[in-house]
Amino acid sequence: MLNLERPETRFAIDIVRQASQLVRKVQAEMVTKAFTKGDFSPVTVADFASQALVGRALAEKFPNQSFVAEESALELRRPDGLHILDQVTGFVSELVPQSTPEKVCEWIDHGTSDPSGEFWTLDPIDGTKGFLRGDQYAVALALIVNGKVDIGVLGCPNISHGYSPDPGGSGTLAVAVGGEGAWQTEIENSEKAEAFTQVASDLDRITGELQVGVMKTRLQPLNKLFNRYPRVIRDLARATGKDIQLALDGGETEVDKSVIELLADPMVHIMRNSADHGIESPEKRAETDKPK
Repeated sequence: MLNLERPETRFAIDIVRQASQLVRKVQAEMVTKAFTKGDFSPVTVADFASQALVGRALAEKFPNQSFVAEESALELRRPDGLHILDQVTGFVSELVPQSTPEKVCEWIDHGTSDPSGEFWTLDPIDGTKGFLRGDQYAVALALIVNGKVDIGVLGCPNISHGYSPDPGGSGTLAVAVGGEGAWQTEIENSEKAEAFTQVASDLDRITGELQVGVMKTRLQPLNKLFNRYPRVIRDLARATGKDIQLALDGGETEVDKSVIELLADPMVHIMRNSADHGIESPEKRAETDKPK
């Protein structure tokens, strides 16, 4: 049987349920018919809001356990990220009324710990494209002990009964616990919220697959870095009076999130140096018969 008296199991189920309800609200309010292709702001808001909610809860419930998650609040603290931070804070405050932008950043950064012998790991939104289509995605939380998944919980807001696509339905929480089996229940229906149904006995296979998934949570596409540079180039071109074109390739390549954070400022420095010293003005190029 699923032991709901164990604090870690009870916590994981409760917080994934809350995070699933929160990101479902973000999807409902921000992914609309007016949504444009290439606008990643809804899933960005959902990512940060989900991680902030879980980070806060973990810091209060298990303050001595490490938490490894996907996001850091670094880009939210930048001037061009403050509008996203305001949106994230607004959604989180609906569940945590005392939320402030600074507290939200602190809760998000609780997830920047390094893995240890026992740690929690979170993928705040697994399924970016599905989320942006108004379709399938999941909130994934796991407790890793000595390199193996001990507790894994998936919140699937747009799946009912564990397998049926049902946007706007009751949603599904899938729970796997070492030595206890795998179970499912509903996200939204409070009358059935504790009615767990055992769905599998092959725990080794399920937790093995979950482990592979949660250990990828630190990987992020380079587009997350690239998307901020067209504006940098436009500002540089305007400031220098030069005709500058930016070509970006390989944005789908995934790297560890720490690499993205380390590259952000040096890349801007390289672009500024290129604009100042590597590109001639239109007048200078005309003097040497070079095309403008």
